[in-house]
Amino acid sequence: MRIIHTSDWHLGSFWNTHDRKDQLFGQVNRVCEIVRERNADVLLVAGDIFERVRRDRLLEVTQELARRLKPIVESGVHVVLVPGNHDLREHFGVMKYFLELETGKSNRVHVAEGYEKFEIDGVQFVAVPYPDHKILEKFGDYKPAEKLGKEERNRSLSNSLADFFRRVNKDVDASRPAVLVTHIQIYGVKPSDESDIELHYDNDICVAHELLPTNFAYIALGHIHQCQKIKHSVPTWYCGSFDRMNLGERKDEKCVLLVEVNSTAKATVERIPIEATKFDDIKVKSSELESFAESYPERDKTFVRLTVECEAGDVWFSVLQTARELFPLHSEIIPTGDIFKPVVINLSNNPAENPKATVIEHLEQQFADDADLAELVELFETELWEAASNAITAN
Repeated sequence: MRIIHTSDWHLGSFWNTHDRKDQLFGQVNRVCEIVRERNADVLLVAGDIFERVRRDRLLEVTQELARRLKPIVESGVHVVLVPGNHDLREHFGVMKYFLELETGKSNRVHVAEGYEKFEIDGVQFVAVPYPDHKILEKFGDYKPAEKLGKEERNRSLSNSLADFFRRVNKDVDASRPAVLVTHIQIYGVKPSDESDIELHYDNDICVAHELLPTNFAYIALGHIHQCQKIKHSVPTWYCGSFDRMNLGERKDEKCVLLVEVNSTAKATVERIPIEATKFDDIKVKSSELESFAESYPERDKTFVRLTVECEAGDVWFSVLQTARELFPLHSEIIPTGDIFKPVVINLSNNPAENPKATVIEHLEQQFADDADLAELVELFETELWEAASNAITAN
């Protein structure tokens, strides 16, 4: 059996205010192409298929995913979907409904709403969604959360999860190949190549690698976005997210895993690189901004955090507008430089009665001779007022 193992799609997510739909569904298309190119029997997605978003958007994204998966299901490929911590568990029943609407009531669609065991062409599959805290508390030695700190509570729940995996180990026929699919954190794992941090109980529930089940040919993990092999007697892999999700992943290489399972041995694993969306952290002087942008490849397809060093004579609003036009997929544009001084707004004349009007009045006084005043006021009213009102409330 040939399995394409992937996870952490986060469909429906935004980066800052930018909708990631085009990039992420582009990656779904590429994964489906790999399934066809490698003659895979199973597409396995180990959690965080969706992002927690408004229900109307979630339904829209689910319908789109069903449409994209339809051709491979109709060609005979099995699709296995397991919930992660970003997935709404109750939504998985709806997702199965949409997939079946597109593909018919096919036995090739396996949507795990909870712990499930099933077979595909003689291979046993065990699906363990992201561990629900309340279920683990009932399963294990219950300790009231209010009497424990976060780390101690996670440690207690992790012990219950380890006990659960011991039972899972006995729930399969060790004489036949089996695949475990789960969305968990392994104790001591690193979240990315760039990180020196190892994840422990203060981050999340986690399981030590030596406590993972052994009666399996392969263990497919989701949750950590960087592809990596876990030390264990059974081939155990995080496949990582199929695209870069933020600036912290800007140097990560993305992939899917081709897993081959046969009846007599442990699985073999091959990494298949997949081109990922570019993220960048840019620092540039205001006088060099335009020339830098002209030489920057695919700036309209790159998500950036832009730090601009302002110089004498700069009007920050004009620099801001230029930067936004040159780098449309920005998260934030940060001004620096000795000449940049934050404007202090005097709110002494009872601004609580109408703080928005107070700020606009200040702008009109401060920039009375500025040709960009009207545009500045419009920017404040349409984009900056919410941040300003939050600051006023906080202070």
